[in-house]
Amino acid sequence: MQPVVEYSGDCLLISTLNGSCLTYNTAGKASATPTISIIKSQPVAGKAVDDVAKGIVLCAKFSNSGKLLAICNDYKQILLYELNTGCPSDYTLISSRSTAKKAVKLEFLQDDSEVLMADKFGDVTSFSVLKPEKEGDVILGHLSMLLDCILIHDGKYLVSADRDEKIRVTHYPNTYNIQAFCLGHTSYVTSLAAAEEWLVSASADSSVKLWNPVTGTMLSEVTCSSDSKVVQQVVYVPTHKCVVCLIAGSTKLVIITIEFDKDVPKFSEVLEERELSAPALSMSMYKDNILALLNCESAPLQLINIDKEGKEVEMSVAGDLENICKDLTSRWSAFADAYNIQSNFFRNLTKMNMDNVEEELARKGKRLCTSEESAGKLPKINK
Repeated sequence: MQPVVEYSGDCLLISTLNGSCLTYNTAGKASATPTISIIKSQPVAGKAVDDVAKGIVLCAKFSNSGKLLAICNDYKQILLYELNTGCPSDYTLISSRSTAKKAVKLEFLQDDSEVLMADKFGDVTSFSVLKPEKEGDVILGHLSMLLDCILIHDGKYLVSADRDEKIRVTHYPNTYNIQAFCLGHTSYVTSLAAAEEWLVSASADSSVKLWNPVTGTMLSEVTCSSDSKVVQQVVYVPTHKCVVCLIAGSTKLVIITIEFDKDVPKFSEVLEERELSAPALSMSMYKDNILALLNCESAPLQLINIDKEGKEVEMSVAGDLENICKDLTSRWSAFADAYNIQSNFFRNLTKMNMDNVEEELARKGKRLCTSEESAGKLPKINK
């Protein structure tokens, strides 16, 4: 679980740990005070709430048109908001529905008619936007916890990734029809991204892979961390044809360019690792570049500018986002424990090593010895 950073149009959304989302209007000048709206989660009246639930935002997503915003929280709610005309950061609640399980990812259809929710139980549920009171319909299920899902090829395929290292490509809306499996990761898959007609995936095995999603064929692979750290998130930057990789618990960003001019696209090279001023909690596209939310009270945002060739990375403080940085600093108590929560989340996803054959053989030998000794002490029965 990580703080959510989403950008659409002139609206920047950042979630906190106190059950609220901060939405900033970035259309103003750098010297102006940013327009801020705070969306606060509230439990459903009359519904039992988990004792540990605090309304924390688990995931959020802007619609493709930028006119809608969907939010899921740990009250097991999916909230649908509509943009108020004339104010990019001001939204009106139009729907609040209950979910069976806690969500991990949201995805809108291209025409904004439905929003898909992947959950921790392994299901993908479809919620209608046109019928805001209609309950969700489960359209897909895995046997393991889902960690990401995206729509690709103009909504023709739904790609879902789970804790059991599997990536499944299914037809949409006929999700009973499986197109392919992308198999090759050796640990749970953390993030998916569409790179034109291809698919990029990241995993806790420290690798980033490029796939043909129609055939399930792996086309290229890069190891991003030499010390086996989790690749937490990948974002494809189409204007620069590169993938930005965020390493969990690290101050490093890795930029991978993709060569599309060959018969089979592949990762061309890994650029020099760049140091952020603090470990990143999350990142998002921001005006053809990357905006990272850092675990740093004094400078919580950092803008990563990539040149057109994708061969240089310039690190800078947020620049025109300076006033938003100041506002986040003033609210930092709502982010203070985000780094520890995120670290525990990835640690809990890691499966235990069950290679305990030698220990089990030793215990079995001990039991056999004990049984033989006990058998020797039994009194003999005279026939």
